[in-house]
Amino acid sequence: MSWRAVKYEILEWRRPGLPAVLYEAAIPALIGDLTPELSPDIAALAEGASFELVRLDAELAGNAAVQSLTPLVEAISSSRIEGVVATAGAVLAVELTGVGESDARAVAANRRATLMASNLPTIGGGGMQSVHAELVNGIADENPGEYRSRPVWIGRPGSSPATADFVPPASERIAGATKDLAGFTNRVGIPALTLTAIAHAQYETVHPHGDGNGRVGRALVHPLFRTRGLTRTTVTPLAAGILADPRGYVSALEAYRSGDVEQIVRFFAESILRGVHIARTLRRELTDAQAGLRSRVHARGSSGVWHVLDLLARQPVVTAELLAAHMGIAPTNAYRHLNQLAEAGVITPKHVPRAGTTWVAEDVLTLIDGLIPERRAGHTSPALSNAGARNERQA
Repeated sequence: MSWRAVKYEILEWRRPGLPAVLYEAAIPALIGDLTPELSPDIAALAEGASFELVRLDAELAGNAAVQSLTPLVEAISSSRIEGVVATAGAVLAVELTGVGESDARAVAANRRATLMASNLPTIGGGGMQSVHAELVNGIADENPGEYRSRPVWIGRPGSSPATADFVPPASERIAGATKDLAGFTNRVGIPALTLTAIAHAQYETVHPHGDGNGRVGRALVHPLFRTRGLTRTTVTPLAAGILADPRGYVSALEAYRSGDVEQIVRFFAESILRGVHIARTLRRELTDAQAGLRSRVHARGSSGVWHVLDLLARQPVVTAELLAAHMGIAPTNAYRHLNQLAEAGVITPKHVPRAGTTWVAEDVLTLIDGLIPERRAGHTSPALSNAGARNERQA
């Protein structure tokens, strides 16, 4: 169906000591009063994906292990879309010790931001900014939670506003556009998945921050799912579904800016179905892994080691201090359980410089990493690169 397309205005990009450069910046359409109309096929696809989201949430109710790990899969996948790559083990180690490579720290921040976002009652009233602040605080050269004051652009590294694939709106337009977007998300009578897909595409069009817009935009999907009744407790790995087709993602966002909402709704529905499949696969493979790990252990039925195994299913990287606090036991007893599981081949001790020893359930970490689609070089697009934020800081 026809939707309000983005318009453009000619602006000047000025840098000290260099000639001004003319470029086209977006003027995002205001959508607060628009009601999308979808073809029957797209509407049916979106309804089916919505039903699967509700089913998955019910299936995972009470499954603490999977409920704990799906936000991790989501954060790793959402970060990988932007070229920020870390394994599950590296992310969990950073969360426990505070020590790790920059990408692992960024993904850990993404998981915190996703969990924060999923509990927001609304994305308005500062909700968008709070998620951005959680994402970038202390790990990026950004003003956490603040809207950008300078231009950014999306394109190949080294591009300028004049050569970029897309230049989001001037900073003066951000406040009005985000207010309009928040109003749209409070509308009634629009199917939940359709509203969420459009809201995401509009957020990415506005690009309100200097960096982190893609990750924040994907995190903001989850409070919309929750407040619209599609989920109650589950963070569905939507980004893992998106990561399987990054070119389709870029194409759908470009189509949206041209006035076509059906492509982004279809892409979201298909990505949700892929994400639901990944979550169900995680539940099945985690159950198998737990059974395999338990079969290696020989202990009394009352032994605390079984409680450690349950913890490892949802927290496959632990420290003795974490285990002692979790079980309410002395650290010496925690080490006794950990050593017993290490001797059984269930966990492996790993020394973390400046942080001590972590204990790792490699079987669980391997299955998590194996569920996340690869971001292969031949399957990506330069439009996924927020080159403007980097180039702007270099200028």
